[in-house]
Amino acid sequence: AGALIDIPFLRALGIDIRHYDFDGLVMDYLLDENKPEHQRSLKELAWDYTDMGGYEVGVEEWKRTLGLTREAMDFSRIPFEVLWPYSAADADVLGRCRRAMSHTLNDQGLLPLFQKIVMPLVMVLCDMEATGIRVDVERLKQIRREHEEILADIDQQLVNHPVTLEARRTLGVETINYDSPVQLRKVLFDILKLKPVAQTKKTRQPSTAEASLTVLSRLHELPRLVLQKRAYERLSSYY
Repeated sequence: AGALIDIPFLRALGIDIRHYDFDGLVMDYLLDENKPEHQRSLKELAWDYTDMGGYEVGVEEWKRTLGLTREAMDFSRIPFEVLWPYSAADADVLGRCRRAMSHTLNDQGLLPLFQKIVMPLVMVLCDMEATGIRVDVERLKQIRREHEEILADIDQQLVNHPVTLEARRTLGVETINYDSPVQLRKVLFDILKLKPVAQTKKTRQPSTAEASLTVLSRLHELPRLVLQKRAYERLSSYY
């Protein structure tokens, strides 16, 4: 479902891909370019386009039990009887998403764009990624230092913000972790009494995603600070 992952992996095995005509994540981007990146995965698409949302729960429980992380992933430690239904569901969800999203693209008149322009360009992007580019490492390090200084300033503004101080007293905690959706919800919707913009798909809790915070930032400066914090953290982690 992700060409920039699948194709390099297959090429490393000596398999040359020539007719890569479908990518669920690319199709999802074409349908909603403003969706937050953390919501762009096959697991999320399962909630959006099928009745199989949450199919990965069994594997996720084993990953937590074994302490497996993205950086240290070893599927061989997960029992085969857990893995094969997960793998089968992965393929099933992808097929269902392809059919559902193809219909949506066709209804919006976007299917020719996807087939004739977007998918051929995916192969170009894979070639570009494999070739790579030259970068000024020292300049990137300098930019990282600059971003770290900006982040430190934003964090200090959040720590000293009157709303944070009020939230600490009200919630009875030493610190407020603005990276925690649970604590952020309490600050925004319980302390500040802001009206939720949207709900999460799985738990139906008030959303703290970027789109929601962007709307809320017009009403109060605290969501704006959280958005700035996320933006600089994302830039630092990417580059």
